[in-house]
Amino acid sequence: MRKYLYYGVLLILTLLLPAQQVRLGRLAPAQVLTVRMENGAYVLETDLKDRGRGKTISQAAMDLHANASGEVLLETVDYLLWSEECLGTLPWFAECLRPGTRIDRITAVPEGADPGQYLKTHLPSYTLQDYRKDPEFVREKIIGEGDLRASTG
Repeated sequence: MRKYLYYGVLLILTLLLPAQQVRLGRLAPAQVLTVRMENGAYVLETDLKDRGRGKTISQAAMDLHANASGEVLLETVDYLLWSEECLGTLPWFAECLRPGTRIDRITAVPEGADPGQYLKTHLPSYTLQDYRKDPEFVREKIIGEGDLRASTG
């Protein structure tokens, strides 16, 4: 009898606990995330046009989540594009995004092109997994070569 009473109380307490609910219609699965500096602040922007700003990359990410049109899912990011002055943020992104996220500079995408579509056909050569394995090698390649896309020849 005590066992049933215990499970009953446990069930009631579980139902009373606040649960974080996310409506599926409000999910915003980002495919491309860009990071750049603007007037001394980091700016994060998704391909869905959600933006976040902050003095640190963490503050910019929190602002992105707070001001997004839906529930931003950074776990779905396939491509991370960044400006030269944001190279130092790669360790932060290596901890927050999927290892398979491909990385390149913002300048790799021609102006006016849809970044998601362009990057599907012009794949960046390096991923965050590569960066985690050998940060110095990837940094050297990114800074030295100037072209991070896989060769098609």
